[in-house]
Amino acid sequence: MKRLLLPLLAALTLPTAVNAISEVQKANLFRNMGWMNATCFFYNQGFVPKKEAELSIQTILEIIEDKISLEQSKRAKTLLLKKNPDCSSIIP
Repeated sequence: MKRLLLPLLAALTLPTAVNAISEVQKANLFRNMGWMNATCFFYNQGFVPKKEAELSIQTILEIIEDKISLEQSKRAKTLLLKKNPDCSSIIP
């Protein structure tokens, strides 16, 4: 009975612990998403060259990966592509 119960309890509690991020991490994630959206906007307006826009987006995604998690970085990239499909050429 114990052998069946422990893995079940671990499976129920582990995903919530892995996906939880702190309030500070959420604030940083929203700030970084704002910078990526601004980069896309100014790139599309012609104010930011393609190389600089690519570097900016790549750097922000790496910061999200380092400071929060790889999963959140992937989600941020997916959301950015969904919200700004015309920026797909500068998103790594």
